[in-house]
Amino acid sequence: MLPVVLGAILGVAVAWFNFRLLLRTVEGVSKTTKSTETYVLSRNLLRSTLYAVAIIASVMLEQINALATGAGIVAVAIIYFIKYTRSKSNGKKDD
Repeated sequence: MLPVVLGAILGVAVAWFNFRLLLRTVEGVSKTTKSTETYVLSRNLLRSTLYAVAIIASVMLEQINALATGAGIVAVAIIYFIKYTRSKSNGKKDD
């Protein structure tokens, strides 16, 4: 049971942090002084690396369940999707 809980916690934490990085990337595009393309590419590489480390760790370590990690990642994506579609249909912005 503990590997499932640890996997879910890892998945949720990685996905939440990833969405926060994505939000900061979008906000930073208009504020950046260096090349926007380089900025976006480096942020995407960081986000992809974050996912890769979490997935590889969950597959390699017996203490973390890989399916629970994936479920945690997907759960946060679904929550953000629902939150985004509700805020768009209501005409207001949610954070």
